[in-house]
Amino acid sequence: MEVVIVGAPNVGKSLFVINFTQYLGSREIQMEESSGASGLPRDRRLSFEKARRDLVSLYSPKTTQIQTMTAHVLINRQPQRLYLLDTPGINDGIAPDAAARWQIARTLERALTATTILHMIDASLVATRRRESLGAFDMAMLGWGRQLDCYGVIAHKMDRPGSHEGLRILRTQFPDVPIIPVSSITRRGYRELKLFLVRALT
Repeated sequence: MEVVIVGAPNVGKSLFVINFTQYLGSREIQMEESSGASGLPRDRRLSFEKARRDLVSLYSPKTTQIQTMTAHVLINRQPQRLYLLDTPGINDGIAPDAAARWQIARTLERALTATTILHMIDASLVATRRRESLGAFDMAMLGWGRQLDCYGVIAHKMDRPGSHEGLRILRTQFPDVPIIPVSSITRRGYRELKLFLVRALT
């Protein structure tokens, strides 16, 4: 099962995928990095500590290409493989860099064929008027995703001030969309998200 995680830059996709993979019982990160316009994908194995050091930044986005991390869930006592696609953040407008535009196009292409899409939104910003709170991309994704069978919103960073008000706004504006409150710092919501993915697999 392929799960594509999309969202704006710095909403916490990489940290979420690393921590969620650990929560699901993996002993290390098994990752395939996508190639650019040429070349072959590269397989990597990282400890969780090294993955957090190498792949996560609190200040500027580090994910510039699709990174597929493998995890497993039990369905009827049988392990099922999950491919969690950590994707570059998508800003509103057209990226000035050609390589960034290529990776965004690949992200959207993979989303079109994915089994499940998880749309990550920084819940702590939703109640603010900051430009990065809910942009045109987020609104377009919400409009499109609500028509799909396996689409869910991760209301992320629920450990931050303002996140509960942001969650309330999201649930009020989009009552027909599954919205799962999650914090990758406290691991809140991981159990509910696992159940959401298990239902998608069955």
